[in-house]
Amino acid sequence: MKLTYTAHRNQYLSILAMAAFVGLVELALIGTLIVIFVPAGPWRWGVLVLLLVATLALLAVVASPLWGAHRLTPTHLELRFGWLLRVAIPRESIVSAELVTDCKAQPPLFTSYAKTTRQASAILAPQGHVRLLLAEPQSVRMDVFGGGLAETIIINLDQPEELLHALDRRPETEDRAERQTDRTQHHHSPLRPADSRLPLPVSGQPAILADGLTRRYGSFTAVEELSLAIAPGEMYGFLGMNGAGKTTAIKMLVGLLEPNAGRVRLAGHDVLADGLAARAALGYVPDRALLYERLSGREMLAFLAQLRGLPLRESQLRAEELLGLLELRAAADRPCGSYSFGMRRKLAFAGALLHRPPVLILDEPLNGLDPLSARRIKDLLLELAAGGTAVLLSTHDLATAEALCQRIGIVHQGRLIIEGSPAELQTAAAHPDLESLFLSLTQEMSDKRLEIGRFSA
Repeated sequence: MKLTYTAHRNQYLSILAMAAFVGLVELALIGTLIVIFVPAGPWRWGVLVLLLVATLALLAVVASPLWGAHRLTPTHLELRFGWLLRVAIPRESIVSAELVTDCKAQPPLFTSYAKTTRQASAILAPQGHVRLLLAEPQSVRMDVFGGGLAETIIINLDQPEELLHALDRRPETEDRAERQTDRTQHHHSPLRPADSRLPLPVSGQPAILADGLTRRYGSFTAVEELSLAIAPGEMYGFLGMNGAGKTTAIKMLVGLLEPNAGRVRLAGHDVLADGLAARAALGYVPDRALLYERLSGREMLAFLAQLRGLPLRESQLRAEELLGLLELRAAADRPCGSYSFGMRRKLAFAGALLHRPPVLILDEPLNGLDPLSARRIKDLLLELAAGGTAVLLSTHDLATAEALCQRIGIVHQGRLIIEGSPAELQTAAAHPDLESLFLSLTQEMSDKRLEIGRFSA
């Protein structure tokens, strides 16, 4: 398929005419200086001819996009912007292609490359811009002066819809598979379909297993011999006061911190020995949402889908589904830097669910959310657990933990001091509710530590 981009070229022709005029004036001036200062003979004529050839060659390079066109083949998208850009991109490497209405790259900046953002632009006209997001950096040479690795390429087309439509086509077998999935969709949770390709825990094996986790910082022990096992479909509450070691423990569970002792397995995969498989099965929401400020919400999800290696069509449908579920669709095209704290939390939650992980680890996911949004997140967590997802929920909201979690573990000063269902904990400790139990246990342990410290002193 031939993809032209030269229909709206009047502005570029004006720029080219001005460049040609300036180039010829400079050629005349330099030629006059050569005639005056270079002695008559072969050297003078040689320099004049060389200067003329160089000027005409430069003008030809600048004018070459006027006769160019891109081409889409069954396997590649070939970008041919005259002699200024020539690159072939495998179709499977194109994560997304979308129309751009806010592109600032206007002629005469017809080719450019931004090293910091890895964005290349090849634009002849101020309309019909398409942004291509690539699964992995592609080496591009924008002109004789620069280039590099590009993760995003912006081009303009006379009929951009043709490219978007062509890239969105799938083989007939894939269409049939999707229609079959649509017919059976009502039998499965929209957040965790039965045909998920991610590794599931082996029957009878914990989805999250921590065995003797210990983390020290010098003489201070942040987490000491933490062991827990969470089954598929179980929601586990992880409670503790500030500084109890919850976040340190979670960072070891997700592989961000290496323990001094102990091991972690997610969906049957060792986090340290088989990190890629373990992380492929993991969805993680940290206590602070880490977003790229200049990306829009939709672009952020597309970027995360690219990192996860999700197919283009699947990732786009999944992103739209999550944006709708979390009420972010109206702000999806705004930069993440303009989001409120609660919106950032919801977008981070959407990113964690994008690949439908069988293991979900959440560090204070409801922090900063309004009551309605918090209620929606709770409903989603219940739905996920019902679909077989193992959820570890770290929270300070005792009422939420008591209402959602099948089991609860209380961490104090780096140690897991008690574990069980909310009813079991209240009965065993003779307390009317989880809040009074939590306050009683943490106070009791603090008093014991204080007495030991005084005795040792």
